[in-house]
Amino acid sequence: MKDELFNDLLKSVEEAGAIRKGGKAAECVYVYKGKILVEIRENDKVVWTLDLAADKLRSSKGKKNDAKVIREALRQTQEGFAELLGVSVRTLQNWEQGRRDPQGPAERLLNVASRHPVELLDSIQAA
Repeated sequence: MKDELFNDLLKSVEEAGAIRKGGKAAECVYVYKGKILVEIRENDKVVWTLDLAADKLRSSKGKKNDAKVIREALRQTQEGFAELLGVSVRTLQNWEQGRRDPQGPAERLLNVASRHPVELLDSIQAA
């Protein structure tokens, strides 16, 4: 067993060296719930989560209800973000392109999505 463990460790060190030198790309795994990106892993290490992105977005300055800014900060596709919000892709595109402005409940929904996307995702899955 010790030889097997040593060989695994040696292989990992060699892989890390190859990645660092640019000889081998890091393995990226994107984890989705439906169309919504929730986690990114590189070589089995979590490097991004939807929750961390929301923390960063909450601490940033700027327009808080800009659909495109929020979507990009959360690394979502239009399809994924529309699914998270429960709106059509077309509605989201209209907001992003300035043809329409989210108002009332839609504006509040964007605010919730920017602050608590994981809770919003959980509420979708519970329904």
